[in-house]
Amino acid sequence: MTLNNAVLAVGAIIMLSWLWGTISAIEKNFLLQQEAENLQQQVALQQLKNQNLTYQQHYYQSAEFLDLQAREHFNLASPGESVIILPANTVSSKPAVTPVQTPVPQRSNFEQWLYFFFGDKS
Repeated sequence: MTLNNAVLAVGAIIMLSWLWGTISAIEKNFLLQQEAENLQQQVALQQLKNQNLTYQQHYYQSAEFLDLQAREHFNLASPGESVIILPANTVSSKPAVTPVQTPVPQRSNFEQWLYFFFGDKS
């Protein structure tokens, strides 16, 4: 063990500690950047939710919403409109619909593999 070897060993230790510190700083910065981006996304999402709530609030204050609520809850109509009362929907008044089922051809396992690889050639 000579003085040159000792100086090289101390230099190598200093270099490794500097390299370790640099890598840990880069890792810390990367994690902080990810956290900052995550928080920015949460802020943007919250801003969109707030904007949506503002739009809903304006809609609930509009005359259109009041008109629709009056029609729905109080059975009111606008001037000049008339109410048409239709008969109730009953089972006998609806036409009977029977689904049409087409038969599915049964293929053998080998034919199914041929169809899978090559498609229908007919």
